[in-house]
Amino acid sequence: YFSGDIHQIINPNYFSFGRLKNMFYSLNNSLKIPVEILSKNYRSQEKIVKLANKLSEIRKEKIGSFGSEDYIEHSIRDGKMPTLMKYSKHTVEKILRMSEVNAGFVIIVPDDEAVKELKNINNSAMVRKISDIKGLEYNYIATVNIVTNNLKFLNGENRNSARHHFNHFYVAITRAIDELYIIEEDQENFIIAGIENFVERTQDFSNNVEATKSSQDEWSEEARRLEGMRLFSDAALAYKKAFDYEKEKNCIKKYYFETNDYE
Repeated sequence: YFSGDIHQIINPNYFSFGRLKNMFYSLNNSLKIPVEILSKNYRSQEKIVKLANKLSEIRKEKIGSFGSEDYIEHSIRDGKMPTLMKYSKHTVEKILRMSEVNAGFVIIVPDDEAVKELKNINNSAMVRKISDIKGLEYNYIATVNIVTNNLKFLNGENRNSARHHFNHFYVAITRAIDELYIIEEDQENFIIAGIENFVERTQDFSNNVEATKSSQDEWSEEARRLEGMRLFSDAALAYKKAFDYEKEKNCIKKYYFETNDYE
């Protein structure tokens, strides 16, 4: 059996390795169930992985241990320090412009309301909520107010709720392959204080991100990937950037059909 990842459960489904083992023990309580943890991270560079491990440590300190499920990950390559930026209109407008032209740059926000808010500023940017980003990876990730919006759930009063909201941030930051930008309005909280030594505070983005503009083929490839994951609204936008207007229209039709928003 393969199962997990325990750090990426973002809905309250009460999964645990112990519950899975009980399926076997109920048949034969003398069974010895070996558990192997696959902890090598082939996606994110070292400093992003270290940040993710630190977040797991903060979660453990705040709401307690989940036993053997509290494992740490190991990376296979080096990279630059994730950056922490103060939320501002200028910063948001800038990341929206960067995401607008770079197929490898995606902005992650907490919920539909936050998606709508940023899309109202720039409707051509790639903005996703956490539930739509699982399983995907991008060279550049910017998270916006994931901590700020979840602080009321992270105090540990409800252990399972707190765990899932810690995992929201974990999932968001581990989508990044090379560069991670964390943009938060509230920077005076225990999460930001805890990760202080694992991020670099900055007021601007690296030049190589700003200079990168994706080709028509890159947008087309991204569009096909999104369409395959049934993210039809984003796929339509990517096809538009690839100047494939027929497939853009098809994805718009699929989006309306799936949401029952059509006559």
